[in-house]
Amino acid sequence: MKRINTWILFLATTFYLSPLSGQVVGSGEIVKQRIQPGTFSKISVSGAQEAVLMNDEEYSVTIETQANLLDHID
Repeated sequence: MKRINTWILFLATTFYLSPLSGQVVGSGEIVKQRIQPGTFSKISVSGAQEAVLMNDEEYSVTIETQANLLDHID
């Protein structure tokens, strides 16, 4: 019985931690990057991000994030 409980605990821990393996952790330093993508009709945000939309005369996107996360933004 003890062996079965140990095996169940191992499997539960593995399934719980497996989604965390693909995460990227921020470095702490906040940077801003401005992108001029031309015209666009859609913005997609997923996860724990925040999108602020403002009306202006030109199309641009300003990304504010931790420095090492910029490479992971499409």
